[in-house]
Amino acid sequence: MTANAHNRNTIVGVVVAVLLFGGIYLSRLVNTGTAVEGEVTSGQSTGELDVSQKNGTMKLGPLVADVVVSPRPPLPMTNLTFEFVLKDKGAPVDSARLSFNMKMDMGPHDYSLIAAGDGRWLAKDVVLPTCPSGGRLWFGTLAARQDDQEHRGRFRIELARHL
Repeated sequence: MTANAHNRNTIVGVVVAVLLFGGIYLSRLVNTGTAVEGEVTSGQSTGELDVSQKNGTMKLGPLVADVVVSPRPPLPMTNLTFEFVLKDKGAPVDSARLSFNMKMDMGPHDYSLIAAGDGRWLAKDVVLPTCPSGGRLWFGTLAARQDDQEHRGRFRIELARHL
């Protein structure tokens, strides 16, 4: 093999490697998969309440829920408290559950809420880890049961980097 042929093969190999790694990098930036109903994927605009920086209010069908997260900022692997004040002029809420998921499956993160009176429901000692790939964005689903109907609302929370 001549020096020219060897150099050409080396250049072709480098170009192929750059294209391959570039394609992998771009595929991680852009989500081209199809989302399952109710699933939120990265790069998707959710329009959901974001409680990463401040508390807020969300709708669950006929219910309205004020969402309070403490302590601030929410950190990975620390005990967080989620308080929901559910408002409705109809029947009281019978039970409430809170679950979390993120783009990567991190196992079950489900919590039964405790009634605290006056429409307040608490989830204490909620611990959310950082994804092994570095992701800190979680999606919470509050499910409240009222008159044998379940009403759901979703919100997002991005954990702060460790202080």
